[in-house]
Amino acid sequence: MKNKFLFKNCINNNVAVFIQFENQNKAYITKSTFFKDSYDELKNEYNGFKWYSKYRDISVSLLKNHKFNHYQLKIEYIKGSKIKYKLGLVNNYERVLSSIKYYNSIIETEYALTKKYPLHGDFSLDNIIFNKNNISIIDWQHFTLLDSYRGFDILNLIFEQFYFDYYKSRLFFKRKKMYLKLLALIKYTFSHTMIDNYFFASPLMKTRMFINSNKEKIWNNQTHKLPVIKFTNKDVSFIDNYINLNIK
Repeated sequence: MKNKFLFKNCINNNVAVFIQFENQNKAYITKSTFFKDSYDELKNEYNGFKWYSKYRDISVSLLKNHKFNHYQLKIEYIKGSKIKYKLGLVNNYERVLSSIKYYNSIIETEYALTKKYPLHGDFSLDNIIFNKNNISIIDWQHFTLLDSYRGFDILNLIFEQFYFDYYKSRLFFKRKKMYLKLLALIKYTFSHTMIDNYFFASPLMKTRMFINSNKEKIWNNQTHKLPVIKFTNKDVSFIDNYINLNIK
């Protein structure tokens, strides 16, 4: 008989999350809810993980108990660790770059197969597991497939990390370094055709526009959690002008 017990338990958006050990070598992240709205989110995350399992071998299942109106998402535990994502772009530059390369390889493969672009919706260093040279993406509750807008997730990751530097780095030499890192990543993604033409002029503003125009359909009105939304309009204009002037 399998040995099962809880290691961690928390509640988020009416969803209980815990780690479940079935034996010494097998563990799962289990998310459960009794609320219909939260079930829709679990179902979408299940669809995202099922899609992602084409590129990362991972077991996932979605169970529904109609009698008790209970829903449970079970995701194979991914070994590895997260990094301190709030350290910002300067400190996390190499991790951001490796994550972009990894995700773009998936985007290219998916488009070649289906002519669709994946959208994670919260492609953040906080949703990436690192295990030596291996990268795994988690938390797919906003997943969808798009006909266009390639590279939204990549820009969201870059500007998320830039956000953490932008509002804490006041010394000139630190701000200069963060702008150089930003330009290096933007140039890299543009030159390697990772980003849709839609984002070329004013990439930060266009990223925010895409979020705001799809905040109900894709994000279920939870966009306030995204750092890219927290830039002031004045700062968005300044940052985009800086990029436009320095990208050739």
